[in-house]
Amino acid sequence: MKHFFITLTFLLCVTISHAGDFAEFRSIGFSESGQYYSFAQIGIHDGSGFPYAELWVIDVLKNEQVATSSIELNDENDEAVGTVEQALKKAIEAAKLERFSIKSNENPGSDLLIHLPTDHSTFTDNVFSLEPGIDGGASGIAAKYKVILDTTETKPALKDIPTDFGPAKMLKLSIAGIEEASGTVQILQEDKRLPKSRAYPLEYSVRQVTTFKDGLVVIISYTTPGFEGPDVRYMAISGKFTPAQK
Repeated sequence: MKHFFITLTFLLCVTISHAGDFAEFRSIGFSESGQYYSFAQIGIHDGSGFPYAELWVIDVLKNEQVATSSIELNDENDEAVGTVEQALKKAIEAAKLERFSIKSNENPGSDLLIHLPTDHSTFTDNVFSLEPGIDGGASGIAAKYKVILDTTETKPALKDIPTDFGPAKMLKLSIAGIEEASGTVQILQEDKRLPKSRAYPLEYSVRQVTTFKDGLVVIISYTTPGFEGPDVRYMAISGKFTPAQK
């Protein structure tokens, strides 16, 4: 038993020592009209060990970023470093969300699909429906849709980055109707080049699909090289969603 405990402790230490900066996604919510949506990612920098919060506001129908704020709490002036929640609060204040009629957590929207960060299954389908309770009964014929991620290999968006992790990847995200909605395809985003803010993405995963009024927001997590291993970051892709006609 003692030998087992020592081995388990060693394995945990090895795992932790190779862990990167796994950011946590936070939804801030939609504006009253549904035109804007805000989200954030929070965590501890794997290099400095300081808490951070990065927040974005996007125009949902245009799939464009309209505002951002970034906060890192450090130990300057011998003050307490603080927590990630304090960093998030400061990022929300700095973004001045009232400009976009966004009140934190007031209009969260309706979640149509959620994948937990702990879900590493390779068989998970990114399928959702606009109608609740689609399994069984008359609702079994409800229109269903699938988020499709296609990637294209490219070079990192920043120069002088070591490419030991392999090629960077551009993203194409489509919503395809299946079963009753078969034939419906809507492209929400197709990268022509990588932005510097997403300079070296390695892999993409669907984490959440949320709707409010006639807008649809797809939250994507992606990995990127980090100080102590791959880091996990988030991006939002959005658009006006046109359901299949019955």
